[in-house]
Amino acid sequence: MPSPSLGLDLGGTNIKAVLLTADGTVVQRLAAPTPPGGGAEAVTAALAAVGSALAAGRTLSGVGVAVPGVVDAARGVVRFLPNVPGEWDGRPLAAELGAALGAPAALLNDVRAATYGELRFGAGRGCSHFVMIAVGTGIGGGLVVDGDLYLGAGGHAGEVGHQVLDLHGPRCGCGGWGCAEALASGPALGAAAARTVAQGMTTALRAACGGQIGRLTPHLVAEVAAAGDPVAQELLDQEAERLGVLAGNLTVLLNPQRVVVGGGVAQAGAPLLEGIRRTMAARIGWYLRYAPVEVVPAALGEEAGALGAAAWAGRGQA
Repeated sequence: MPSPSLGLDLGGTNIKAVLLTADGTVVQRLAAPTPPGGGAEAVTAALAAVGSALAAGRTLSGVGVAVPGVVDAARGVVRFLPNVPGEWDGRPLAAELGAALGAPAALLNDVRAATYGELRFGAGRGCSHFVMIAVGTGIGGGLVVDGDLYLGAGGHAGEVGHQVLDLHGPRCGCGGWGCAEALASGPALGAAAARTVAQGMTTALRAACGGQIGRLTPHLVAEVAAAGDPVAQELLDQEAERLGVLAGNLTVLLNPQRVVVGGGVAQAGAPLLEGIRRTMAARIGWYLRYAPVEVVPAALGEEAGALGAAAWAGRGQA
């Protein structure tokens, strides 16, 4: 029987891990806090400790590590982790964890890993061509082409959040401006809601946040919109329109069968997805007549990255 593979998903707050058999069965799962101090050394040690605890002496076929930033996947080296403390540029994380856990290790960007997880076990299962858009603190993505994860020439394909939607839009954390991430990420939606309350608009959002505009999260906006508040509904419609433009741009470029929408903002549910579909129909309806596309929610939730990393590490074992 092939040995199981281990998936580690490093987040700014938590480390999530799964142990996966060759047929895709989760043997065990574990989560632990990401060390808030101690830098890259402490975080690497915590990843190794979580992996060791989950493996519990088993021989592993491989270790997949999903990280929230830029990696050199071919060399197993981290380049940039903006939300994890420490000096990461050039750190050979794959080699370090492989040595600690006694198995070959591979690095992936976290949303690319989640995309692979959805391909193998979730909303992309059985689909040879799809795009994933993950909307949370930022906007990440992944591409599946001909039934496999597409990483591009340098392993960086899928940065859908830095597609420009507005030539003169707000500055983005990447250094550019007008990016989808600057306009439609979770913080962007929360900031738009805060502005409406600060401007004195009549809306149930003020009562929902108790007058504390810093509490206006996308989830709260979606709840207030679902209760019928027109201002919150307009904010959610604007979010859906921006994501619909992004999805439409990707669709005419890549001709996917599906657009999978995940991340925390996607928890707004059916109204957000319907808005994305409506925008796509209005803007690229001519294209969709010949190349129809499904817009569906991601299926694996917060475990997608760990599952995808484990499956990526265990390729060829089934």
